Amino acid sequence: NLVDNVEQRIQEDLKNFGERSVEFWGAILKSLLKLPIFVGVVVSLTQWWIGLLLVLSVFLGTLATKVFARRLIALQAIQESNEANYRKGIKNGIFEVYLQVNNTFQKINLQVKKLSFLQSGLGQTFVLLPFVILIPLYLSKSITMGVLMQAANAMGRVIDSLTVLIEQRQLIVNISTCLLRMETLDVETGQITDTEDIKDVA
Repeated sequence: NLVDNVEQRIQEDLKNFGERSVEFWGAILKSLLKLPIFVGVVVSLTQWWIGLLLVLSVFLGTLATKVFARRLIALQAIQESNEANYRKGIKNGIFEVYLQVNNTFQKINLQVKKLSFLQSGLGQTFVLLPFVILIPLYLSKSITMGVLMQAANAMGRVIDSLTVLIEQRQLIVNISTCLLRMETLDVETGQITDTEDIKDVA
């Protein structure tokens, strides 16, 4: 048998995928509803290129978190399979899989720390970004202090909406892990079925 605990693993993956997908799309919808209003405020108070600069900055930050999280998806998929096999092994008095579980856990922990550090750093950067962009306009007397504060507040709301893919990156990783596990199980169970069919024909 190439796959252990197939039914349990499929049930867990479907449950996790459903719950996490609802949570993720809820966060996306909430962000999209706020975005047009505050983008309009930013453009009306400042200049169009400021909105473009915000979008570009958040895009680069989102791309960076995606790169950091890519390794985490594969590790979590492996770990969930290891845990399923470990639970079955315990029933049969086999404990060797524990070493695999522990080693993979250490790797996951390291990747999570790196991702959290990046998210925290980007969060602090985006807090300061509106003022960094607007201060030159204020010093050149293109905007007043009142406009600067209003624009900075609106830019902060825009950033909050745009950074949803950064803030929800761990959730995206979990959803991707579920999909990867289900795809792997589909391939492995397909291999089992093909092997059994060959034996039946023989």
